[in-house]
Amino acid sequence: VTLDALQGVAYHNDRQVRRIAADYADEPVAGGGLAVEVGELDEK
Repeated sequence: VTLDALQGVAYHNDRQVRRIAADYADEPVAGGGLAVEVGELDEK
């Protein structure tokens, strides 16, 4: 769902996404939470 929401905002098509990483906090966030970081991948 997150990739679909970022399509047209962070990239043109989600086929451009090459890497996804997830980190979990030690404590839950009341009401939930999501932080997204977008950057260019250096494939050299």
